[in-house]
Amino acid sequence: DSILFSAAVSDPEESPPDLAVFWSSSIDGELNNDHANSDGTASFSDATLSTGEHILPLTVADAFELSTTDAVTFTVNALPTAPTVTLAPNPANTSEDLIATATGSVDPDSSGTVTYSVQWYEEDVLLSEFTSTTLPASATTETLTYKVVVTPSDGFGEGPTGTAELTVINRLPSIEEVNIPPNPATVSDSLTCAYSGFSDPDTTDGEGTDASTYAWAINGEAAGAGLAVLTETFATGDQVVCTVTPNDGFDDGEPIAAMVTINTPPGAPTL
Repeated sequence: DSILFSAAVSDPEESPPDLAVFWSSSIDGELNNDHANSDGTASFSDATLSTGEHILPLTVADAFELSTTDAVTFTVNALPTAPTVTLAPNPANTSEDLIATATGSVDPDSSGTVTYSVQWYEEDVLLSEFTSTTLPASATTETLTYKVVVTPSDGFGEGPTGTAELTVINRLPSIEEVNIPPNPATVSDSLTCAYSGFSDPDTTDGEGTDASTYAWAINGEAAGAGLAVLTETFATGDQVVCTVTPNDGFDDGEPIAAMVTINTPPGAPTL
């Protein structure tokens, strides 16, 4: 900090600018000897004082070397250093609390015990309700970035902050089963790709956003991209596969496939 020192000086016989002014510190020695201005104000600023308790005398002398002294006592505090901050677990998902750990902040003049204050941010927006070193899992959302800012204090002032951040990962969705009705199927049928058991582990109800996709193949050749119902001119023996890829709006899960073989029923017998 830049510290302003100011005093009012006067003398019955001499004007203030003619007086000698001496500022000094018990730690740093002589600080300033600028003359006072015409209204008797003597002042200067200093941002280089050493840390510790200073006794600062001001001596004013006239032309006959008659002098007087006054003094003040004050403390220059050394701020604690920035801490090293880590977040765990890393990587983290929406089922895990985020734990901030701050270490390494040092108080250079040992004027107090270093304590920490904590602020959490979601996508750079302050989460004012959370001020402890733990951000609960219920407050996090997949794919969003969370930052913790830790400020050290020695009881007299706050030092530079330490920060850490991570992006909460998205847990992949899943489905349980895929079916293609009708099964067995004939050359004249339309095939429907049906799946069940969609689950998104990042949501409280397990359902979430279902953005799953369909992909068809006939004898290994792609067909009916993105359609839930496939209407084609099938041939006997065609192998039709439907693959469903679960998606929660962010990422794909493990695909699951089902297959049917196109059958032609036998013709009517001759009796």
